[in-house]
This record gives sequence, structure tokens and C-alpha cells, in this order.
Amino acid sequence: AQDTDNCQWRMMQLMSERHGNITVVGDPNQAIYGFRGAKPDNITNFEQWFPTGRKFYLGQNYRSTQTIVKFVRENAPPDTPPELLARMVAVRDVKGAPIGLKMYWTDDEEAESALKLAQADPLNSIILARTNRMVGLLERICNRYNVRYHLMGKTGFWKQNEIRKAIEVLKVHPTMTTVGAMRLALPTLEAKYAVDDRTERDNDALENLKVLREIGKDFNMAKDFVVYGNKMMHRRNDPKGVSISTVHQAKGGEWKNVYIIGANAKGFPHPKGDVAEERRIYFVAISRAVDTLR
Repeated sequence: AQDTDNCQWRMMQLMSERHGNITVVGDPNQAIYGFRGAKPDNITNFEQWFPTGRKFYLGQNYRSTQTIVKFVRENAPPDTPPELLARMVAVRDVKGAPIGLKMYWTDDEEAESALKLAQADPLNSIILARTNRMVGLLERICNRYNVRYHLMGKTGFWKQNEIRKAIEVLKVHPTMTTVGAMRLALPTLEAKYAVDDRTERDNDALENLKVLREIGKDFNMAKDFVVYGNKMMHRRNDPKGVSISTVHQAKGGEWKNVYIIGANAKGFPHPKGDVAEERRIYFVAISRAVDTLR
């Protein structure tokens, strides 16, 4: 990996050698795609390879209230350069509402609370989750209460490979109860992922299958659950509904109201994740908010 990085920097040196004109723009605090090979070093090592270059810190925040910017600054990754921290200031002359922090007994209770708040202003609100597992739980609650919603990105819970395969194996037992069919058909699939889990670490296949079992409890017959699963795989987004997304899918966007769910030791930070990168993912999540952050 080190040789690959050095090769990339050397290529940039050669490309800019004639005119000496090269610019790198980025935020190391938002390098959250480690599973694809991205890392903060791609930005922070610039001066090592271009010692005559100059560094400019663009810290002014034109998006958020003073309260949110203060919270973002206080929760910035620990390796954030002091020069950048000093420049993290709010341009808007609006103090804004306090940050909302609340504990819940269950995931369902938290999801229901977030949806209730977001429904007050659905076009300007988003609910963010660390994993597709939590997105799946949100979709379950939305469908239980007929809440209109918009799922960001091209994946989501129902389009994960393990969920597609689970629906396929459940088709074989249409006349059984959903719980019975899952008890018979899913252990083989779960064993496969326990031994050979090649999904991305934030798509945790076994956890997703556990959520599928929970969702299945809402259905009596397996055939009805299979119909529901296929419907969810191919559902069309409701543009007037509440936005639901993982943090990764929401990167680069902004919303008036941001509600983050699953911020606990079992979900966010992700137990399999790199601690430093989990801090950066949290930084991305809280910095999406314009007026409200809960």
C-alpha cells in the first residue's frame, strides 16, 4: 500500500514538473472511504512531496448555526490541525437551537421518535444511520405507520446481497409461517457469512440477517413476507417523504434538520471500524445540519 501511495505522488510530481502548477483540494476530516483505499494521508502528505507548496485552511462555515459549528469543532477528529480548528467559525449570525441528545431503550423507539420529528418538515429533514442495518429498521417503521420516505443512494438494506439471497431461499417455503421458514432456511446462509463474510464492513451481513428476522415477525405467512421483500427491493422513492440515508451516502449534502440514530457502542462507532475513521464519519454526520441537530 505504501508503494502504491508513493507511486501516485510521484506521478503527480511528474505531471506538474514542467509548469509547477498543481492544486489539491480536500478535507482530511471527511476521508471516510477507507474500505475503498481512501485515507487522510492522500491530502496531508502534500507538503512532503511538494515542499514549496502553500497550504490554505478554509474553515469558515456558511451552512450551520453557531451552536452547531461549535459542536462540530468540539467533536472534530483529534488529529485536526490546530490552524483549521481555529478557523472553524460560523458565518451566520444565528445562535440556533441547542443540540438535542436523548437516550432510548430500543432501536424501534429511537426510530419512531426520529421519524415523528422529521415528519414535521419532511422535505428539509434527513435521518442518518451508520449502517444499512439501521436503515432497514427505519424502513420497517416507515412501512408499519405508512410514513412516506426517500431512500438515498442505490443500495440500502433491501438491496444487500445477503438480503436478496435470503428472500430467494424463503420463496421455497411459501406455505410455512415466516418465523418457521426463517428457522429452516436461514441458518445455512448465516453460517456461510459467518465463515466467509466478504461484504463491506459497514454492511455487516450477519447483522442485516438478524434485522430481517425481526422484520419477518410482522408477517404471518412466508409468502406474504416474500412479496413484501420483493416490493421493497424495487420500491420507488417518494420525493415528498422524509430522507433516510447512511452517513456515507449523505456526504456532501446538507439539510435543515438532521437526526442521527444508532449512536451507541454497538452501532456508531461501528464495532468493526477503525476508531479514527469512525470519528471522521461522525464528523461528516453532524456537519450536514443547517439549523437542527439531534
